[in-house]
Amino acid sequence: MELTGKLVEMALAKAVDKIGEKLAKGKKLTDTETTIILLDGIYKLIQATNQRITEVKTDLTAKINETNRRVDEVREEVKLLRAEVIELKTEVAKLTAKDEPQHRAPGASGGLKAHV
Repeated sequence: MELTGKLVEMALAKAVDKIGEKLAKGKKLTDTETTIILLDGIYKLIQATNQRITEVKTDLTAKINETNRRVDEVREEVKLLRAEVIELKTEVAKLTAKDEPQHRAPGASGGLKAHV
């Protein structure tokens, strides 16, 4: 916790203790004392909220890192698959070239034809 926050926490705790002693004696609270009690409650709520935000941030960071790791794995798989496809295309082209006649008529196209 930062120094200012710690000082605020200590000041509120001390003031709330004094107010508690006053209440124990049955005395009425001033508007300022009531405000201090409310501020103490709000401060504690803010501290709890900040702690929860920190916990959620830590959890989300871990999940983001895990997701990034998975994305990297998928990218690597895609690279490997792409290399395999290129290799297969090369093999098919070689096999197709072997099966084609050596002398084709001008304008004749070779290779695989797509059927739609």
